[in-house]
Amino acid sequence: MNQNIQRSLFDDLGPPPEEIDNTISLLALSNLRGVGFATVRTLLDAFGGNLAAVWKAPYDNLQQYLRLANIPQHEFIAHQIHEHSPKLFDQAREKAALLQTERHISIIFKNTPAYPQALNALKDPPAWLFVEGHTGILHDPAICAVIGTRTPTQSGVEAAKRASSSLARAGYVILSGLAEGIDVVGHQAAIDFGAPTIAVLGHGTDVAMSTAASRLRRKIVELGGAVVSEYLPKDTYTRERFVARDRIQAALAQVIIVAEGRVKGGTAHTVRFARQIERPVVGVRLGRSELSPEINLIEELGRQSAPIFDLEVSDSSKQFLPYMLQVLPVGDVSQRRMPPRLFLAPYREIERLARKYGAVPEDFEWLMKQIQALASAGGRRDGNSGGHS
Repeated sequence: MNQNIQRSLFDDLGPPPEEIDNTISLLALSNLRGVGFATVRTLLDAFGGNLAAVWKAPYDNLQQYLRLANIPQHEFIAHQIHEHSPKLFDQAREKAALLQTERHISIIFKNTPAYPQALNALKDPPAWLFVEGHTGILHDPAICAVIGTRTPTQSGVEAAKRASSSLARAGYVILSGLAEGIDVVGHQAAIDFGAPTIAVLGHGTDVAMSTAASRLRRKIVELGGAVVSEYLPKDTYTRERFVARDRIQAALAQVIIVAEGRVKGGTAHTVRFARQIERPVVGVRLGRSELSPEINLIEELGRQSAPIFDLEVSDSSKQFLPYMLQVLPVGDVSQRRMPPRLFLAPYREIERLARKYGAVPEDFEWLMKQIQALASAGGRRDGNSGGHS
């Protein structure tokens, strides 16, 4: 391996540097053997946010940056970059076009207009974001996180459902982590109201935790929401990446709502990040928790003087939404986007069936009778309104 190569890579290889932007450079680097998230982030920082400059850098500089950052195989990686092939950029352009046109994924770099300014509250904001869906929703001033354990109790699920439905009705954007448990409850409530929601991943956009998560992602995008990750497309999930993901949740959201969690669980990481950047943290519960006080994160938040709302108690439940409107006013939701509608999805299905099979008046008469019977029953949850608004 020649460590004294000083020529410009663009003398006879590939397109001129002005045609290689950060997006193409990031995707090209991620296709190299041994190059992962840490390597690309190291190079971006070393070259002042300009990844295109990486391809012009002398070999000695490249391997020194990587060595100082403790990147494994730094010499081999520097050699690959220095001896790059024009085919690498062609592949990266094809990948970028595929992401944009077929999967609706954009890559947003820090210090660009599309980058959410809320993330700058962090000490170490993401250098870039892969965003599947609608990037504009990340700038919404009324984003609130609904978070909690992956193994909730039934009361925890119900508390998350009631809080999320109140927020969706009022026009807030619900953010969560697309994990099993409380996260899914928050996302599903938004989807059931036809409202946008944001999912922050602890892995790359090419990775799916489960078939159910993939279906949920599709619905999120269809309804104007976004799925966000700072990791390279094929990066798989690890505990450390989920913890790092939690800081993005804390920063994108203007209020953090904990439905159920454990003092030493993953939810506590998001709370810790929220405290660091002075985001309000709120707890919601349904009566007495099944978790013991010493491990119950809601109890711990109460001891720290965070507002706790018991959604099974009428007075406390009625105070939840006014508190949210005070902390994070959303204004007139009809001016912000289409107002949330609980029965939007079934209405669209009814419309589809009516058109497909040529529904006749008798079909609609039967449907109206069913709706009237349901409305007369008050649409109560298991026959009990639970005192929620």
